[in-house]
Amino acid sequence: MTVTNNFESRLKRIIADSKTPAEKRRARADVELLMAKRAGTLQALCDVAQSAGLRRDLRSAACWVLGQLQDHRAVPTLLTLLRFGDERVAWESAKIARGDLH
Repeated sequence: MTVTNNFESRLKRIIADSKTPAEKRRARADVELLMAKRAGTLQALCDVAQSAGLRRDLRSAACWVLGQLQDHRAVPTLLTLLRFGDERVAWESAKIARGDLH
């Protein structure tokens, strides 16, 4: 899967917009983890977040990045995970749902 220039720039913006060094490290780690799993589109991030067969940290990272992207197309995925996801993945979805994006 190829990452489009626009999507890649949106992911880089997540890192750049992080306010503290710790937030930058987390953002960079999450984005790199997801890129290593070839989650280079919004739909791929949604698929990773919903894939119960993947590691929880990867799914949680996908939820966090989806929230940072603030793309309305991710809302159905995040709401589904809020209701039916495991605890950590649901927690990331809940933070996004209440507007705690950073």
